[in-house]
Amino acid sequence: MLGVEGIGPAGYSAARAFGLTTQVPAKVELAVSGPLKQGIDGVKLHKRNNGRRRGLSFLEIALLEVLREPSTVESGWDSLVSAARNAVDKGEVRLGRIAEAVPGESSPAVRTRFEHLAESIAA
Repeated sequence: MLGVEGIGPAGYSAARAFGLTTQVPAKVELAVSGPLKQGIDGVKLHKRNNGRRRGLSFLEIALLEVLREPSTVESGWDSLVSAARNAVDKGEVRLGRIAEAVPGESSPAVRTRFEHLAESIAA
């Protein structure tokens, strides 16, 4: 229905994918790269215009979405860094692939936060 590329959790759904919130959204939120063909009952869709997201995994898109809305992280920046580092160490998140997609993000704040996150993970 939505396809398989460029789709990942958004909002609190993204934060939950990393275990960074106890909030349960009333509807599952998904970020979709490209046109929205039709909705799905019980799912809130967010259209993203960054075609570079299409090569990212579900969890990599979740990370971009958390960087878009860091207020969804209940326990702060250090918890986000720790969760992201853990996902990188497990091979679940490829920082290089995200770095290739980040320039296509419309939000300058996401680009800045990703740079800071990558530096924090490397430290």
